[in-house]
Amino acid sequence: MVDELIPADLRDFILRHIDTVAQWEALLLLRANPADTWDVGKIARRLYASDSDIADLLKRLCQGGLLSFNNGLFRYEGASTTCRH
Repeated sequence: MVDELIPADLRDFILRHIDTVAQWEALLLLRANPADTWDVGKIARRLYASDSDIADLLKRLCQGGLLSFNNGLFRYEGASTTCRH
C-alpha cells in the first residue's frame, strides 16, 4: 500500500540519500530557502538539534551532492558539488 502512495523515484531518492528524519528536515529547510546560506548553528536551532548531530547530517547531504559548502556555510543547490567539511 505505501509503495503505491510514494512515487518510485521519490522512494529511491530517499533510500539513497536520507538516513534520518532530521536529515530530511534539514534538506527541506534549505530547499525552501535556496537563496540563503546557513551555518550549522542556525540549522541546529531551527531543527531543535545539537550542532554535532546537524554537522554530521549536513556532511552526508553535501557528500551526496545535495548541498554546497563554502566558507563554513551550506546552501541548497540541487546539483552535485564538492563538499570539504
